[in-house]
Amino acid sequence: MAEIFAWIWGPITERRGTYHLMYVMMLLADGDYPLILASGRLSREIKYTKEMTFYVSGLKFADNDFAGLVRIHVSLLQPVRHHLFYLQFKMAPWIMTPNVQAPLKVYVCRYVRVLGVEMQIITNEVNRGDRWIQDEMEFGYIQAPHQSSKILWDFQIQTDRMVMSNQPDIVVVDKEQRKAVPGVLGNLEVSPPVTVNGKSYLLGRIIIGGAFPFQTDGRNMSSATRNFLRAQVVQEPIVLFSDWLAVGHVDEFLSFVPAKDRKGFRLLLASPHAAYKLLQGLQETGHGQAKFFEDVPNVTKVTVDEILADKDLHDKNDYYQRCIDWNRDRLKNELGLDEDDIVDIPLLPYAPLFKLVLNISEVRLSSLSLQVNMIVLYYNLGIAKPCGPKVGGQCAIEKEVTRLLEPLGLKCNFINDFVPYYENEGDVHCGSNVRRKAFNLKWWEMEI
Repeated sequence: MAEIFAWIWGPITERRGTYHLMYVMMLLADGDYPLILASGRLSREIKYTKEMTFYVSGLKFADNDFAGLVRIHVSLLQPVRHHLFYLQFKMAPWIMTPNVQAPLKVYVCRYVRVLGVEMQIITNEVNRGDRWIQDEMEFGYIQAPHQSSKILWDFQIQTDRMVMSNQPDIVVVDKEQRKAVPGVLGNLEVSPPVTVNGKSYLLGRIIIGGAFPFQTDGRNMSSATRNFLRAQVVQEPIVLFSDWLAVGHVDEFLSFVPAKDRKGFRLLLASPHAAYKLLQGLQETGHGQAKFFEDVPNVTKVTVDEILADKDLHDKNDYYQRCIDWNRDRLKNELGLDEDDIVDIPLLPYAPLFKLVLNISEVRLSSLSLQVNMIVLYYNLGIAKPCGPKVGGQCAIEKEVTRLLEPLGLKCNFINDFVPYYENEGDVHCGSNVRRKAFNLKWWEMEI
């Protein structure tokens, strides 16, 4: 609740029968909520004083049908309108925080060791068997000069009220205000701050996934969700092509990590071609019989030679790479990135590989065994263990990912999530969530 002081310059002396008329324009009044001026009233007469104190509270985020701007008009009546002024208020936007922001708290279902960040375990009793924490809630914040609030946008309202019950500083968005479908939040990311063709996005840009442009039968985030995100203005969204994936979420093929040079971050992109290049190098150096999943029980062990000889896998990799390359070009244009701002992380797709190692005949079109589907905590990365072929006792894929990322000042921590997540077509990022520090920059200091 914001406290507002209004000093009125009118007649030097108060005249009998002089009043202030305070009112909100009809089109800006929302009948679903009590009015600030008076319950159910658009205007109210107030006895004339040189100073008034009143309070304003925002009850609704900006959206497709509400720009987030409200004017409160004050007229001095004697008894007809004599003086007029107005105050304009802007509803604080909901702001997402990228991976480069410092973590405040991590939410997981279970953990083995802590990486210097407060953690909260969401037990089976609370999550009711739903381990996909990333898909069900998204942390953000709103901020005004006098206060700020952490806002949780979620789709498991009962669960999350239990999770947040001992954290009164976190506001859970009510059911009536939610604007999407369950599971959509894994398809929602945000970039670090960028400058594109001279235009600065000082709070980054929201990234959402959807169908290929002009495709009429693909999967898209609901128009209500897209409209809500655009209406916040300060993090103009970018839509990528993610419908080619089985789950269809952008976090399956991209991530942002902090870096100590250039723009202060890197974009990580999944790369089937990088994986093939790595495996071909192993084959050429005599390691073609090295096996995937050597330490994983109850799965078929697959050699490098077998993977490279699998034409179905090769053809699908080429298609996946073309899809990722389309998104690569779009991200370069929309975020102002150069090739040196991007790191290609080797991966192999789930679907054909599942047929090989789990003897599954029917698998959805594609999902990715993603090392980019990671959790970022400062410069510590929690990365899905790739269970790749070993050379000299070390996983060749882990070695390559470490070679690519640790020169940036990052620490790679590989986590074995094969049974709880990999077999269910997900990885570390899907099974965790992070509440992060707000930006130092205030949104009202920006040009919007």
